[in-house]
Amino acid sequence: MKKVILIIVSGINSIKIKILFDRFFFKIDIASMEEHMNKIIFSLFILLCLTCLIAQSEDVVNNLKSMKLKAEQGDASAQYNLGDLYENGEGVDQDYKEAVKWYKLAAEQGFDMAQLGLGNCYKIGKGVEQDYKEAVKWYKLAAEQGEASAQINLGICYHNGYGVEQDYKESVKWCKLAAEQGEASAQNNLGICYESGQGVIQDYQEAFKWYLLASSKASGNLLDQVSEYRDRARNELTQSQIDEATREANEIQKRIDEKK
Repeated sequence: MKKVILIIVSGINSIKIKILFDRFFFKIDIASMEEHMNKIIFSLFILLCLTCLIAQSEDVVNNLKSMKLKAEQGDASAQYNLGDLYENGEGVDQDYKEAVKWYKLAAEQGFDMAQLGLGNCYKIGKGVEQDYKEAVKWYKLAAEQGEASAQINLGICYHNGYGVEQDYKESVKWCKLAAEQGEASAQNNLGICYESGQGVIQDYQEAFKWYLLASSKASGNLLDQVSEYRDRARNELTQSQIDEATREANEIQKRIDEKK
């Protein structure tokens, strides 16, 4: 019959249990066991993560196949999404020419985000030769559908004369449409126009109003810039003008929030 003897050894860092089975003597170090268990648990965790990654990769591949099939069948949304993947190299090798190909197919069907994407490609020469006129063409189509980023870019093109004759009034028109949708960069640009009197009559109160709106949403470098401009415009106003501009800014922000 097997004899089992348990001996607790004190005065050392770990408790050692000696087990004697007939002539075989085993020592089990509990601290060592914990270390091995931790390694096993960690290994199982890594295995679980790898399994999840493999499953996700399979999902990505399947989704990509499905998206490409829809795009080839003429689905504008799928064409735009596929173009976006190729532009950013997500799930596929980055390929600007392929991005332009799919953006154009969707843009020609009137898909505003694809028109914006295509305009951006022509503006900076990504996947195509740089062509400001083509950029303006696609920006305008998207802007007319209310796409705020396209309105901002179209306003910039008119302001700087990119692909069109320089026209500050037209720049203000598109900039204001985007600003009224809550775009901080457009609000900042509109403030600059009012402060400098480009495309509009110089009006520090209007400039302060739009700077104030922009500063409530901006971040990073834009926030630093618009905060400086806002404070500069404020210095040109009386307290009653500041109060009126603030009231108007709050009303505009309320309308923006209600549309969301």
